Amino acid sequence: MNATKPSQTTATAQNRRFTLAEMMVVVGIIAVVVGISIPTVRKMRAESSVRAGTRVLAAQIRLTRQFAISQRRTVALLVPADEVTAPPDELCYVAVKPAIVTAQP
Repeated sequence: MNATKPSQTTATAQNRRFTLAEMMVVVGIIAVVVGISIPTVRKMRAESSVRAGTRVLAAQIRLTRQFAISQRRTVALLVPADEVTAPPDELCYVAVKPAIVTAQP
């Protein structure tokens, strides 16, 4: 029979535990990695939203061009500013949309 002595079992169990210093080192390494990665993730999110906006605007330009060709008319793409600052009596567009351009007398 292979019987282990109680002192050997206790010694093996004690060797498997982590010391407070080892745990603090691991927590410190995790903190450094997270601290380095957060600005990178924020930058990637900002760049991603800019790319998405660019794709949407490019699609609207293509659709406006197709509309102008199909209608055989001059068409403008109206793009609003970030903030609506026009007086209430003027037209303000809150979305990108094509508009047929006509000459005024």
